[in-house]
Amino acid sequence: MNKLEKLIQQIRTQIGNDFISTDIVGIDGLSIAGDAISQGFDLDIAAAAPKAAPKVAAAPPLVWRGTDFSIKPDAEIKVDKVVKKELDIDTVFDSTDSSARFAAVMKLSASVSSKLAMGTVDDNLITTDKVYILSRFLGDNSYFWVLSVTRDATLGTIRMLMNEYAPLLWDAIPH
Repeated sequence: MNKLEKLIQQIRTQIGNDFISTDIVGIDGLSIAGDAISQGFDLDIAAAAPKAAPKVAAAPPLVWRGTDFSIKPDAEIKVDKVVKKELDIDTVFDSTDSSARFAAVMKLSASVSSKLAMGTVDDNLITTDKVYILSRFLGDNSYFWVLSVTRDATLGTIRMLMNEYAPLLWDAIPH
């Protein structure tokens, strides 16, 4: 595991259950490093999950890249229904697609900020009914960092974490 991957794991650990995805992306839209809960993750199920999911022997675990998440004990969701719901295109999160699309967002935000003489972009926040997505440039703006978290996350804490790790991530990127 290289330095960039270690930093990303530290970030994921600090965020805990609110973590959804993070990527370090070149301005061309190609991710050079990242981590995410498994592809096909269902945001609707996550929103219904308890903050600290209890371990329940009777409930089959969903696996999020090495992290166990158990369905709420009172949920009436069977594994076969979870799998079917995960395949619903409207609710599936794809971090690779997100990274590529955010390249356009970052370019546009920098352009608008510059043309309107509003200063440099610190970060972008997109709020949906299910997630917060924060993005910010790293170093010389040739890379940016996208971080997606649940709506249960505290934005101030996430921003402080991003402020702390941004220079470390920039230093870990091979130049």
